[in-house]
Amino acid sequence: MNRLAYVMRVQHGKEPECRQAQTNMPTDSLQQLGIRSLESFIGSGYYILTLESDEADMQTVLEHFFNDSGMQGFFNKLRPHVEGVPEPHMAYAATDKDRGVRPGSVQHNGSPQVSSADLPLAASAYFWSAQKGTVNTGLGGNGAGNGHQRTGG
Repeated sequence: MNRLAYVMRVQHGKEPECRQAQTNMPTDSLQQLGIRSLESFIGSGYYILTLESDEADMQTVLEHFFNDSGMQGFFNKLRPHVEGVPEPHMAYAATDKDRGVRPGSVQHNGSPQVSSADLPLAASAYFWSAQKGTVNTGLGGNGAGNGHQRTGG
């Protein structure tokens, strides 16, 4: 399982607006985008979306997630209150030497592209639980990939 956190800044005092914007989360389409679960955290000036996917290619999952029109509709509601929300004129593309995509390049429709290297993403590096003990989940976007299974919740 891959798990990534997308970290954004909430404008001072705008936490209630963020909570209201969450009512526009397009949950019906998340599974089709390769998202197994999504959790958000709001507090101390941050808005964090944690994405989990069973897909091996998390770059492609992110590409579908950030470019989805339903997600862009959600981001439009969030954008006035949160800094770092993906802009609608930006196209997400996986940075992949085989695809020839590079950060800052321009795709065929003229939109600037961003990649995971351009975004404030964090991957799980360490996990401890009473059931499993310590799991060194590593880096590189494999989140909880080395044996950690999230249970409950």
